[in-house]
Amino acid sequence: MISDRASRSSLSRFVRVLGLVVLLGGFALTTRGSARADTESVSTSTVCFAVHNGALPSRVIGTRFSTGNSDPDRVMVLVYGHSGTTQVWDWQPNYSVARRFAQAGYLVITYDRLTAGASTVRPSLLGNTVTYDSDREMISEIVEQIRGTYPFPVSAPIGPCSYPGAGAGTHPKIILIGHSLGGALAGSYAGAYSAVAPVDAVVQADFSNTGDSDEANSVVDAKAASATNLRAGYATIPLDDGSTPSSKSVSAQTCRENRRLLLGAGVPISPAGYAAACDPSSFDPVPYGDFISGAAINQEDQSFIANTPSNMPVLLVFADHDCFFPPAPSSANPTPCLSTATGGGCDRQGCQQDEINNWRTLCPCRNNITTWVEPNSGHTFMWSQTMPEFTNTVTAWLQRVWGPNPRI
Repeated sequence: MISDRASRSSLSRFVRVLGLVVLLGGFALTTRGSARADTESVSTSTVCFAVHNGALPSRVIGTRFSTGNSDPDRVMVLVYGHSGTTQVWDWQPNYSVARRFAQAGYLVITYDRLTAGASTVRPSLLGNTVTYDSDREMISEIVEQIRGTYPFPVSAPIGPCSYPGAGAGTHPKIILIGHSLGGALAGSYAGAYSAVAPVDAVVQADFSNTGDSDEANSVVDAKAASATNLRAGYATIPLDDGSTPSSKSVSAQTCRENRRLLLGAGVPISPAGYAAACDPSSFDPVPYGDFISGAAINQEDQSFIANTPSNMPVLLVFADHDCFFPPAPSSANPTPCLSTATGGGCDRQGCQQDEINNWRTLCPCRNNITTWVEPNSGHTFMWSQTMPEFTNTVTAWLQRVWGPNPRI
Protein backbone atom coordinates (compact mmCIF):
# COMPACT_ATOMS: atom_id res chain seq x y z
CA MET A 1 0.00 0.00 0.00
CA ILE A 2 1.35 3.44 -0.92
CA SER A 3 1.02 5.83 2.01
CA ASP A 4 -0.56 9.26 1.71
CA ARG A 5 2.64 10.79 3.01
CA ALA A 6 4.85 9.12 0.44
CA SER A 7 2.45 9.99 -2.37
CA ARG A 8 2.68 13.65 -1.38
CA SER A 9 6.27 13.54 -2.61
CA SER A 10 5.24 11.74 -5.84
CA LEU A 11 7.28 8.66 -4.99
CA SER A 12 6.51 5.20 -6.25
CA ARG A 13 7.11 2.19 -4.08
CA PHE A 14 7.83 -1.01 -5.91
CA VAL A 15 7.80 -4.07 -3.71
CA ARG A 16 7.86 -5.23 -0.14
CA VAL A 17 11.25 -6.55 0.41
CA LEU A 18 13.86 -8.30 2.42
CA GLY A 19 16.73 -7.17 4.59
CA LEU A 20 20.03 -8.99 4.23
CA VAL A 21 22.88 -8.29 6.61
CA VAL A 22 25.50 -6.77 4.26
CA LEU A 23 28.59 -4.52 3.78
CA LEU A 24 30.48 -2.44 1.14
CA GLY A 25 33.85 -0.81 0.49
CA GLY A 26 35.66 2.28 -0.75
CA PHE A 27 38.70 4.53 -0.50
CA ALA A 28 40.63 5.91 2.45
CA LEU A 29 39.63 8.89 4.59
CA THR A 30 41.78 10.52 7.22
CA THR A 31 40.47 10.07 10.76
CA ARG A 32 40.50 13.40 12.55
CA GLY A 33 38.39 14.79 15.36
CA SER A 34 38.27 11.66 17.50
CA ALA A 35 35.72 11.40 20.26
CA ARG A 36 36.99 11.37 23.83
CA ALA A 37 37.30 8.03 25.56
CA ASP A 38 35.25 8.83 28.69
CA THR A 39 32.01 7.52 27.18
CA GLU A 40 30.67 6.42 30.56
CA SER A 41 29.89 10.10 31.32
CA VAL A 42 27.26 10.25 28.57
CA SER A 43 23.67 10.84 29.75
CA THR A 44 20.95 8.55 28.39
CA SER A 45 17.16 8.77 28.45
CA THR A 46 14.34 6.73 26.95
CA VAL A 47 12.48 8.31 24.04
CA CYS A 48 9.37 7.28 22.18
CA PHE A 49 8.17 8.01 18.66
CA ALA A 50 4.66 7.67 17.25
CA VAL A 51 4.74 5.66 14.00
CA HIS A 52 2.40 3.98 11.55
CA ASN A 53 2.79 0.46 10.22
CA GLY A 54 0.82 1.05 7.06
CA ALA A 55 -2.32 2.77 8.34
CA LEU A 56 -2.06 1.29 11.83
CA PRO A 57 -0.67 3.61 14.55
CA SER A 58 1.89 2.26 16.98
CA ARG A 59 5.11 3.46 18.60
CA VAL A 60 8.81 2.64 18.78
CA ILE A 61 11.09 3.03 21.79
CA GLY A 62 14.59 4.41 21.64
CA THR A 63 17.42 6.00 23.58
CA ARG A 64 18.76 9.56 23.52
CA PHE A 65 22.52 9.96 24.16
CA SER A 66 23.99 13.35 25.04
CA THR A 67 26.62 15.24 26.98
CA GLY A 68 26.94 18.89 27.95
CA ASN A 69 28.69 19.40 24.61
CA SER A 70 25.99 17.72 22.51
CA ASP A 71 24.51 20.19 20.03
CA PRO A 72 20.71 19.75 19.67
CA ASP A 73 21.05 21.29 16.22
CA ARG A 74 23.24 18.36 15.10
CA VAL A 75 21.33 15.10 15.49
CA MET A 76 22.37 11.57 14.55
CA VAL A 77 19.77 8.85 13.98
CA LEU A 78 21.33 5.36 14.05
CA VAL A 79 19.54 2.43 12.34
CA TYR A 80 20.76 -1.14 12.97
CA GLY A 81 20.64 -4.13 10.61
CA HIS A 82 18.61 -7.31 10.15
CA SER A 83 18.03 -9.52 13.20
CA GLY A 84 19.50 -6.95 15.56
CA THR A 85 18.33 -4.48 18.18
CA THR A 86 19.46 -1.02 19.15
CA GLN A 87 22.02 -2.54 21.54
CA VAL A 88 24.43 -2.97 18.59
CA TRP A 89 25.10 0.78 18.88
CA ASP A 90 25.66 0.59 22.65
CA TRP A 91 27.19 -2.75 23.65
CA GLN A 92 28.96 -1.48 26.75
CA PRO A 93 29.25 1.99 28.34
CA ASN A 94 32.98 2.03 27.54
CA TYR A 95 32.65 0.54 24.06
CA SER A 96 29.74 2.23 22.33
CA VAL A 97 29.25 3.85 18.93
CA ALA A 98 26.36 5.98 20.24
CA ARG A 99 28.28 7.27 23.28
CA ARG A 100 31.36 8.12 21.22
CA PHE A 101 29.25 10.21 18.85
CA ALA A 102 27.64 11.97 21.82
CA GLN A 103 31.10 12.76 23.18
CA ALA A 104 31.98 14.18 19.76
CA GLY A 105 29.23 16.77 20.22
CA TYR A 106 26.15 15.22 18.62
CA LEU A 107 22.72 14.48 20.03
CA VAL A 108 22.35 10.78 19.22
CA ILE A 109 19.11 8.81 18.78
CA THR A 110 18.86 5.03 18.50
CA TYR A 111 15.59 3.09 18.36
CA ASP A 112 14.28 -0.46 18.13
CA ARG A 113 12.34 -1.05 14.93
CA LEU A 114 8.75 -2.14 15.38
CA THR A 115 8.50 -5.74 16.76
CA ALA A 116 12.15 -5.74 17.98
CA GLY A 117 13.70 -5.13 21.39
CA ALA A 118 11.83 -2.53 23.43
CA SER A 119 9.44 -1.88 20.52
CA THR A 120 7.84 -5.33 20.64
CA VAL A 121 4.04 -5.05 20.49
CA ARG A 122 1.18 -7.46 20.88
CA PRO A 123 0.22 -9.17 17.59
CA SER A 124 -3.30 -7.73 17.85
CA LEU A 125 -1.79 -4.23 17.64
CA LEU A 126 0.61 -5.01 14.82
CA GLY A 127 -1.92 -5.39 12.01
CA ASN A 128 -0.26 -6.03 8.68
CA THR A 129 3.26 -7.39 8.98
CA VAL A 130 6.11 -4.90 9.11
CA THR A 131 7.80 -4.55 5.73
CA TYR A 132 10.97 -2.95 4.43
CA ASP A 133 8.90 -0.10 3.02
CA SER A 134 7.10 0.58 6.31
CA ASP A 135 10.45 0.48 8.14
CA ARG A 136 11.64 3.32 5.91
CA GLU A 137 8.41 5.28 6.33
CA MET A 138 8.74 5.03 10.11
CA ILE A 139 12.14 6.72 9.81
CA SER A 140 10.41 9.66 8.13
CA GLU A 141 7.99 9.93 11.06
CA ILE A 142 10.90 9.89 13.51
CA VAL A 143 12.68 12.61 11.53
CA GLU A 144 9.56 14.80 11.60
CA GLN A 145 9.17 14.38 15.36
CA ILE A 146 12.80 15.35 15.92
CA ARG A 147 12.12 18.55 13.97
CA GLY A 148 8.72 19.18 15.56
CA THR A 149 6.93 19.03 12.19
CA TYR A 150 5.03 15.76 12.60
CA PRO A 151 1.57 16.13 10.96
CA PHE A 152 -0.23 13.61 13.21
CA PRO A 153 -1.00 13.65 16.95
CA VAL A 154 2.05 12.33 18.76
CA SER A 155 0.25 9.53 20.54
CA ALA A 156 -0.32 5.81 20.12
CA PRO A 157 -2.91 3.28 21.30
CA ILE A 158 -0.37 1.76 23.69
CA GLY A 159 0.61 4.98 25.40
CA PRO A 160 1.82 8.52 24.75
CA CYS A 161 5.13 9.27 23.07
CA SER A 162 7.61 11.87 24.14
CA TYR A 163 10.74 13.00 22.32
CA PRO A 164 12.80 15.57 24.28
CA GLY A 165 14.56 16.87 21.19
CA ALA A 166 14.98 20.14 19.36
CA GLY A 167 11.26 20.89 19.31
CA ALA A 168 8.90 22.81 17.08
CA GLY A 169 10.22 25.78 15.16
CA THR A 170 13.78 24.48 14.97
CA HIS A 171 15.54 22.86 12.05
CA PRO A 172 18.42 20.74 13.32
CA LYS A 173 20.78 19.11 10.87
CA ILE A 174 20.04 15.38 10.85
CA ILE A 175 22.45 12.69 9.72
CA LEU A 176 20.99 9.23 9.09
CA ILE A 177 23.47 6.40 9.71
CA GLY A 178 22.51 2.82 8.88
CA HIS A 179 24.33 -0.50 9.16
CA SER A 180 23.55 -3.58 7.04
CA LEU A 181 19.76 -3.63 6.49
CA GLY A 182 19.82 -0.26 8.25
CA GLY A 183 22.38 0.81 5.65
CA ALA A 184 19.94 -0.15 2.91
CA LEU A 185 17.25 1.94 4.60
CA ALA A 186 19.60 4.92 5.08
CA GLY A 187 21.00 4.76 1.56
CA SER A 188 17.56 4.76 -0.06
CA TYR A 189 15.95 7.19 2.40
CA ALA A 190 17.16 10.53 1.02
CA GLY A 191 15.77 9.81 -2.43
CA ALA A 192 12.50 8.46 -1.05
CA TYR A 193 11.63 11.22 1.42
CA SER A 194 13.50 14.35 0.35
CA ALA A 195 10.17 16.17 -0.22
CA VAL A 196 8.46 14.97 2.99
CA ALA A 197 11.03 14.49 5.77
CA PRO A 198 14.49 15.33 4.44
CA VAL A 199 17.76 14.61 6.19
CA ASP A 200 21.01 16.53 5.75
CA ALA A 201 23.58 13.74 5.34
CA VAL A 202 23.61 9.95 4.94
CA VAL A 203 26.02 7.16 5.92
CA GLN A 204 25.37 3.80 4.28
CA ALA A 205 27.47 1.19 6.08
CA ASP A 206 27.75 -2.48 5.25
CA PHE A 207 25.22 -2.76 2.45
CA SER A 208 25.45 -3.26 -1.30
CA ASN A 209 22.79 -3.14 -3.98
CA THR A 210 25.06 -4.98 -6.42
CA GLY A 211 25.33 -8.48 -4.96
CA ASP A 212 26.78 -10.41 -2.06
CA SER A 213 28.96 -13.45 -1.38
CA ASP A 214 27.98 -17.01 -2.24
CA GLU A 215 28.26 -18.07 1.38
CA ALA A 216 26.00 -15.28 2.55
CA ASN A 217 23.43 -16.30 -0.04
CA SER A 218 23.51 -19.97 0.95
CA VAL A 219 23.16 -19.30 4.69
CA VAL A 220 20.51 -16.61 4.28
CA ASP A 221 18.40 -18.55 1.78
CA ALA A 222 18.42 -21.73 3.87
CA LYS A 223 17.24 -19.97 7.02
CA ALA A 224 14.79 -17.66 5.30
CA ALA A 225 12.99 -20.55 3.66
CA SER A 226 12.96 -22.88 6.67
CA ALA A 227 9.63 -24.46 7.52
CA THR A 228 9.80 -23.08 11.07
CA ASN A 229 10.27 -19.50 9.89
CA LEU A 230 7.54 -19.80 7.29
CA ARG A 231 5.06 -21.09 9.88
CA ALA A 232 6.01 -18.47 12.48
CA GLY A 233 6.04 -15.55 10.07
CA TYR A 234 9.43 -14.44 11.44
CA ALA A 235 13.01 -14.96 10.35
CA THR A 236 16.47 -14.39 11.74
CA ILE A 237 19.82 -15.25 10.24
CA PRO A 238 22.07 -15.50 13.33
CA LEU A 239 19.81 -17.91 15.31
CA ASP A 240 19.10 -21.58 14.75
CA ASP A 241 15.92 -22.60 13.02
CA GLY A 242 13.21 -22.06 15.62
CA SER A 243 15.44 -20.63 18.37
CA THR A 244 14.64 -17.28 19.97
CA PRO A 245 16.57 -14.52 21.79
CA SER A 246 15.61 -16.18 25.09
CA SER A 247 17.13 -19.55 24.13
CA LYS A 248 20.10 -20.70 26.21
CA SER A 249 22.43 -21.14 23.25
CA VAL A 250 22.76 -21.57 19.51
CA SER A 251 24.20 -24.67 17.88
CA ALA A 252 27.94 -25.02 17.33
CA GLN A 253 27.35 -24.71 13.57
CA THR A 254 25.42 -21.44 13.92
CA CYS A 255 28.06 -20.11 16.30
CA ARG A 256 30.74 -20.81 13.67
CA GLU A 257 28.58 -19.24 10.95
CA ASN A 258 27.99 -16.09 12.98
CA ARG A 259 31.65 -15.61 13.79
CA ARG A 260 32.67 -16.27 10.20
CA LEU A 261 30.03 -14.05 8.59
CA LEU A 262 29.67 -11.27 11.16
CA LEU A 263 33.17 -10.95 12.59
CA GLY A 264 35.41 -11.72 9.60
CA ALA A 265 38.59 -13.78 9.56
CA GLY A 266 41.82 -12.75 11.22
CA VAL A 267 40.67 -9.36 12.54
CA PRO A 268 40.95 -8.13 16.15
CA ILE A 269 37.59 -8.59 17.85
CA SER A 270 36.52 -7.05 21.13
CA PRO A 271 35.81 -9.70 23.81
CA ALA A 272 32.22 -8.51 24.06
CA GLY A 273 31.75 -8.86 20.30
CA TYR A 274 33.25 -12.34 20.18
CA ALA A 275 30.83 -13.52 22.87
CA ALA A 276 27.86 -11.66 21.38
CA ALA A 277 28.11 -13.49 18.05
CA CYS A 278 27.02 -16.73 19.75
CA ASP A 279 24.66 -15.24 22.35
CA PRO A 280 20.99 -15.59 21.31
CA SER A 281 20.05 -12.46 23.25
CA SER A 282 22.13 -10.40 20.78
CA PHE A 283 19.53 -10.96 18.06
CA ASP A 284 15.82 -10.61 17.40
CA PRO A 285 13.68 -12.19 14.66
CA VAL A 286 12.08 -9.84 12.17
CA PRO A 287 8.69 -10.18 10.44
CA TYR A 288 8.93 -12.34 7.37
CA GLY A 289 7.59 -9.49 5.24
CA ASP A 290 11.02 -7.88 5.62
CA PHE A 291 12.60 -10.97 4.17
CA ILE A 292 11.23 -11.65 0.71
CA SER A 293 13.70 -10.84 -2.06
CA GLY A 294 17.20 -9.44 -2.15
CA ALA A 295 16.75 -8.64 -5.83
CA ALA A 296 13.61 -6.64 -5.01
CA ILE A 297 15.34 -4.57 -2.35
CA ASN A 298 18.15 -3.80 -4.80
CA GLN A 299 15.74 -2.72 -7.53
CA GLU A 300 13.78 -0.45 -5.20
CA ASP A 301 16.84 1.07 -3.57
CA GLN A 302 18.47 1.90 -6.88
CA SER A 303 15.39 3.80 -8.00
CA PHE A 304 15.58 5.93 -4.85
CA ILE A 305 19.35 6.44 -5.14
CA ALA A 306 18.63 7.96 -8.56
CA ASN A 307 16.28 10.45 -6.83
CA THR A 308 18.74 11.53 -4.13
CA PRO A 309 19.21 15.33 -4.08
CA SER A 310 22.38 16.41 -5.87
CA ASN A 311 23.65 18.32 -2.82
CA MET A 312 23.26 15.39 -0.40
CA PRO A 313 26.53 14.41 1.33
CA VAL A 314 26.84 10.61 1.27
CA LEU A 315 29.47 8.48 2.99
CA LEU A 316 29.72 4.86 1.86
CA VAL A 317 31.44 2.74 4.53
CA PHE A 318 32.89 -0.72 4.03
CA ALA A 319 35.02 -3.25 5.94
CA ASP A 320 38.11 -4.92 4.58
CA HIS A 321 37.13 -8.40 5.89
CA ASP A 322 33.41 -8.48 5.18
CA CYS A 323 32.07 -11.93 4.37
CA PHE A 324 28.75 -10.61 3.11
CA PHE A 325 30.20 -8.08 0.70
CA PRO A 326 33.90 -8.78 0.33
CA PRO A 327 36.26 -6.37 -1.42
CA ALA A 328 38.19 -7.34 -4.53
CA PRO A 329 41.47 -9.18 -3.90
CA SER A 330 44.66 -7.17 -4.17
CA SER A 331 48.38 -7.82 -3.86
CA ALA A 332 48.31 -6.22 -0.41
CA ASN A 333 45.20 -8.14 0.67
CA PRO A 334 44.96 -11.27 -1.50
CA THR A 335 42.32 -12.99 0.67
CA PRO A 336 40.15 -10.18 2.06
CA CYS A 337 37.66 -12.61 3.51
CA LEU A 338 37.57 -16.37 3.92
CA SER A 339 38.40 -18.16 0.70
CA THR A 340 36.96 -21.52 -0.34
CA ALA A 341 40.35 -23.02 0.47
CA THR A 342 39.86 -22.19 4.15
CA GLY A 343 36.23 -23.23 4.23
CA GLY A 344 34.64 -19.80 4.10
CA GLY A 345 33.08 -19.85 0.65
CA CYS A 346 33.09 -16.05 0.19
CA ASP A 347 33.95 -16.31 -3.50
CA ARG A 348 31.84 -13.41 -4.81
CA GLN A 349 34.41 -10.62 -4.53
CA GLY A 350 34.52 -7.06 -5.74
CA CYS A 351 31.11 -6.20 -4.22
CA GLN A 352 32.37 -3.00 -2.68
CA GLN A 353 33.78 -1.36 -5.80
CA ASP A 354 30.66 -2.46 -7.71
CA GLU A 355 28.52 -0.53 -5.23
CA ILE A 356 30.73 2.55 -5.40
CA ASN A 357 30.39 2.51 -9.19
CA ASN A 358 26.64 1.98 -8.80
CA TRP A 359 26.24 5.13 -6.69
CA ARG A 360 28.48 7.23 -8.91
CA THR A 361 26.52 6.15 -11.96
CA LEU A 362 23.00 6.54 -10.56
CA CYS A 363 23.10 9.31 -7.98
CA PRO A 364 22.80 13.02 -8.85
CA CYS A 365 24.89 13.44 -5.66
CA ARG A 366 27.90 11.76 -7.30
CA ASN A 367 30.13 14.78 -6.63
CA ASN A 368 29.28 14.61 -2.91
CA ILE A 369 30.06 10.91 -2.38
CA THR A 370 32.91 9.89 -0.09
CA THR A 371 33.98 6.28 0.48
CA TRP A 372 36.00 4.64 3.22
CA VAL A 373 37.13 1.10 4.07
CA GLU A 374 37.51 0.32 7.76
CA PRO A 375 40.74 -1.65 8.29
CA ASN A 376 40.87 -4.89 10.28
CA SER A 377 37.10 -5.12 10.57
CA GLY A 378 34.35 -7.56 9.67
CA HIS A 379 30.72 -7.09 8.74
CA THR A 380 29.56 -6.16 12.24
CA PHE A 381 32.17 -3.44 12.76
CA MET A 382 30.63 -2.46 16.11
CA TRP A 383 32.21 -5.63 17.57
CA SER A 384 35.66 -4.96 16.15
CA GLN A 385 38.52 -3.50 18.15
CA THR A 386 38.87 -0.96 15.35
CA MET A 387 35.32 0.38 15.92
CA PRO A 388 36.63 3.78 17.15
CA GLU A 389 38.06 4.39 13.69
CA PHE A 390 34.50 4.37 12.35
CA THR A 391 33.27 7.08 14.74
CA ASN A 392 36.45 9.13 14.19
CA THR A 393 36.04 8.93 10.42
CA VAL A 394 32.35 9.91 10.43
CA THR A 395 33.09 12.79 12.81
CA ALA A 396 35.96 14.07 10.64
CA TRP A 397 33.80 13.77 7.51
CA LEU A 398 30.96 15.76 9.10
CA GLN A 399 33.40 18.47 10.17
CA ARG A 400 34.33 18.88 6.52
CA VAL A 401 30.70 18.79 5.38
CA TRP A 402 29.05 20.91 8.10
CA GLY A 403 31.99 22.77 9.60
CA PRO A 404 33.32 22.49 13.17
CA ASN A 405 30.86 21.85 15.96
CA PRO A 406 30.48 25.14 17.86
CA ARG A 407 30.23 23.33 21.21
CA ILE A 408 33.53 21.46 20.93
